Amino acid sequence: ILTTLKQYKWVDQQTRALLMTLNVYNANSNVYTLIQLILEKDDSGLAYPVARFRSFYLDYYTSTAEKFHLSFDLCLLACMIYFINVQRQYYNLTYYKVMEKPTGPLTFYKYKRCGVCRVWFFNFKTVQDVAIYIFYISAQAIRLVLYSSPKRKFDFSLDVYRELRPAQYYYQTAFVLDGICFLMLCFKFFRYVKLDARFNVLVVMFMSGFWIIIGYVSVFMTLMFAFAIFANHIFGKHLREYSEPMLSLRTCFFILFGKIDYMAVKEVDNVMAPLFFLSFEFIMYFVVANMFVAILNHLYRTTLDIHLKFNGKDKKIDPKSRMSNWQLWKNIMFPGLGD
Repeated sequence: ILTTLKQYKWVDQQTRALLMTLNVYNANSNVYTLIQLILEKDDSGLAYPVARFRSFYLDYYTSTAEKFHLSFDLCLLACMIYFINVQRQYYNLTYYKVMEKPTGPLTFYKYKRCGVCRVWFFNFKTVQDVAIYIFYISAQAIRLVLYSSPKRKFDFSLDVYRELRPAQYYYQTAFVLDGICFLMLCFKFFRYVKLDARFNVLVVMFMSGFWIIIGYVSVFMTLMFAFAIFANHIFGKHLREYSEPMLSLRTCFFILFGKIDYMAVKEVDNVMAPLFFLSFEFIMYFVVANMFVAILNHLYRTTLDIHLKFNGKDKKIDPKSRMSNWQLWKNIMFPGLGD
């Protein structure tokens, strides 16, 4: 291929990079792979090869494992429909409190445009639930588009090149949206930890120190991005795990958790490799990580002192005021039923 390109004057001294894309298919596992081979030349005349492989499926719910995934998707869809109905009941309750029998501050929204929507939507729990529904429906819509795509049933003709990059992009995007949806569901179920007094201290700790933790995360991610860009510029031309800024950031997280391929980096630059790793380990591990532990320790001790002050051992709870376990979990799992 290179000889043909050079023969027909496609490659000369002004060529910056060569990009080759091809599609391969594994009939045993029914997996497609989009391959990108990049040969890039820098200003000094040195060429750096980069290879990228993205594997994905175009056929869904064909094997036994995928049929199990289908049953899980159907259960999740049923849960989403149920919780959408719960949101509808919350909206009806908000409409009743705002438009029919407003009291207190709710009277301000009675004659406002979209007053019911303001009261109903501008709530963190409602926003979180609506975001979960949007991410889930978007992921399923992308899968439906990918499943109904005519390229899913293409033939292996050698005369026509089939571009599979949009299909691969849809495939990855659907799983990214699923991951975001699952993460938000974890945060949603985290609030049920408040049912226990001791675990409620942890919830109050994170809620009271929300902005402190946000500030720490901002500083932490800024330093991680700085080290990722640093590693990308020094080692990215030779090592795939540093070839892109996001890949370099992922590798820095691996280093933070102990997965280090130091010899491969040292072969690239035996001077900058120890400087990079020593500075990264000292700043991110010994300083920044211990700052996070110190922040959590301070928030926990402060919250625990307040909890012990207002909920001492001398204060007793009336057993009649507590709900039974059945009533508790019924209200958690089925908030739209009964009282």
